[in-house]
Amino acid sequence: MVKLMQTPVSDSAIWNRLFQFAGKSLTVGAARSILRLEFSQSDMDRMHELAAKARAGQLTDSERDEVNVYERAGNVLALWKSKARLRLKKTQVNGSRN
Repeated sequence: MVKLMQTPVSDSAIWNRLFQFAGKSLTVGAARSILRLEFSQSDMDRMHELAAKARAGQLTDSERDEVNVYERAGNVLALWKSKARLRLKKTQVNGSRN
């Protein structure tokens, strides 16, 4: 019987494995595009509203879930941007444009 190594199944562990692979083939153009990604103004306004309610201890269960969704999306965006910055830094060090 072959025993497979268990790997973490959390959202962040899965995304981290995906980003490790994607970072190896990320083009300069794609990296620059990723760095331009931002939340919309309406999303930013909603996050500020939820943060204020959280500070006041007034979040409902559904709002707490919404905060978690925004947090996960923000973490994914941060990971993508980190990979993009690393790709561009590698390009500057090597002097290539790929």
